[in-house]
Amino acid sequence: MMNINTFKENFDKRLPMELKPYLNDDVISEAIEYASYDAGKRLRPFILHSLGSELELDKRLVNAFAVALELIHNYSLVHDDLPAMDNDDYRRGKFTVHKKYGEANAILCGDALLNLSMEYLAHKLRDNDNKNILKAMSYMYRSSGVKGMILGQSEDIRMESGDIGEYTYDDYKTMILNKTGRLFNIAFLVPCILADKDEDTMKNVLIFSRLFAMSFQIKDDLDDLKENKEIDGNNILKFHSLEEAKEILEENLKKMKALQAKLNYETTKYSLELIK
Repeated sequence: MMNINTFKENFDKRLPMELKPYLNDDVISEAIEYASYDAGKRLRPFILHSLGSELELDKRLVNAFAVALELIHNYSLVHDDLPAMDNDDYRRGKFTVHKKYGEANAILCGDALLNLSMEYLAHKLRDNDNKNILKAMSYMYRSSGVKGMILGQSEDIRMESGDIGEYTYDDYKTMILNKTGRLFNIAFLVPCILADKDEDTMKNVLIFSRLFAMSFQIKDDLDDLKENKEIDGNNILKFHSLEEAKEILEENLKKMKALQAKLNYETTKYSLELIK
């Protein structure tokens, strides 16, 4: 099984070649390249690609969905950084898209990345005969839409602005499972949909992916505390002490380990190690 660092290196080399036919020589295409190339850990496409390969799916099929998922992820980050949302000046050690190209171009860049994910996927899979392609695409775009990731983004904004008044840890958890969790759901579930896995497997993979997403966010929240020395924005430490948060993380990891034993996938085993 390929480790995530090797996957990232290969993915970062391949992505410019994959997207070149779909881009122009203009500022929006330049912004897309700036936001997408050599960007981030590539965790979501890694999980999708790794599990898809493990399930012996067609390589072109797995690659296409992995790229499309990363484009959706990058679009969400470009929009999340905008002044009307998180208003961030930096991401991954460099200017955010709106700081470099202006707010209007950043909005269009995010729009274009989302549209490109569909265009790219439809073009790459036009001759593929896997019977579950449309089902997998429907799941991916529904999960990243108004009943999924976008709903989570909206909940996050409302919590930050105080529009919903006092909110609880359960509210925070629901928001995270939408905002952060839905793209991880896609990463784990799309390969299973394409491989036509049985209902029990699908259920266990979904539970695993939700636990993974919540654990990923808790770990990120705790890492933020180490870096900033203060609680910034929606964070588990608004609801639990540091020790309680660590206990929740440990309990999640135990549940994931039990599920991993049932599933017996190398990808779930490896992903568990990534958030310990």
